[in-house]
Amino acid sequence: MEPVQLPPDSELVLDGQRRAWRIAFVVGIILCCGPTLGILGTIAGMLLSYDRIETLRAPTPGDLAVGVHWSMWSAAIGSAAALIGVPLALWSHVKLNRIRKRADVSLLT
Repeated sequence: MEPVQLPPDSELVLDGQRRAWRIAFVVGIILCCGPTLGILGTIAGMLLSYDRIETLRAPTPGDLAVGVHWSMWSAAIGSAAALIGVPLALWSHVKLNRIRKRADVSLLT
């Protein structure tokens, strides 16, 4: 049995493309929140460091370094997520607009 070939501007094809690019847009937006989560991790790491230093009689620089190390990693991961999320969100937004325009044109003809 031969697969059915739909024209590229058919409503089913456009709906599938719209759905895929909407998912990409949402994923991009979620990844754009990475820096916020990174800052939250930085704050949590610093608070843990200061709590640990407060409970020690003779804290060493290494005691502070543990929390700072964790804080910096969380900020780096959040920034990396944004480096992926921002272009993904922008690119998918452009694609969605193109699909919307193509759908509008196919409705007019």
